[in-house]
Amino acid sequence: MTDATSKQKQMEKFKEAAREVGADESDDALDKIMRKLDLTKKPDEKDNKKRD
Repeated sequence: MTDATSKQKQMEKFKEAAREVGADESDDALDKIMRKLDLTKKPDEKDNKKRD
């Protein structure tokens, strides 16, 4: 089995698992999630105390 064939089979297994759990398979799914995350938000004081 070639490396490309192995990767193709692995990708198909991944897609099937995603379907089984009802994951969003749309092309813009990652973009939708990233818009929901506020990556500029600073952790609050409680988060800082947990890290110390």
